[in-house]
Amino acid sequence: MDLDSYKIVYEKYFKLACKVAFDIVHDYHLAGDVAQEVFEELFSKRSKLNEEQIKFWIVLNTNRRAIDYKRKAYLQHEMMTENAMQELEHTNRQEAGPEEVVLQREKMKYRLSALEELKSYNQDWYDILMRYHIGQENYQSLASDYGVSVENLRVQAWRARKWLDKRVYELYGDC
Repeated sequence: MDLDSYKIVYEKYFKLACKVAFDIVHDYHLAGDVAQEVFEELFSKRSKLNEEQIKFWIVLNTNRRAIDYKRKAYLQHEMMTENAMQELEHTNRQEAGPEEVVLQREKMKYRLSALEELKSYNQDWYDILMRYHIGQENYQSLASDYGVSVENLRVQAWRARKWLDKRVYELYGDC
């Protein structure tokens, strides 16, 4: 497949790949990322593939990659929750009594529920915080992914943290 044929295939099937991915991950931006990666792989394997089976190959690989992304996102969320709870328990066992441990657990639950609310309020803010704090990506790579300056990304992260603080205070008082 030459470059012109690849462009035609891309224009013809990219929306299909996005739809297949979205049906699995339920996130518009993540579905676009999945589809883009599938087409990157298609580009690198374009000389080896049979042109009659390209649509099938795209759908199959998009499906597999979206499932992988969904599993990875779930595991990262679970790891964040478990790690936060374990860290909290470890520090509290050393410093506090049982009442304080229970109180700290409740506070962590409040913060995690506010984080879930942030996800529905502003997906980009949620993604920035998750990728920076959990994924340990730096601001430069995040800024290039979002197409903004590093300073703009830092402002968005600051606003997201402030929103979380305000929301936790509104819902649960001073915790």
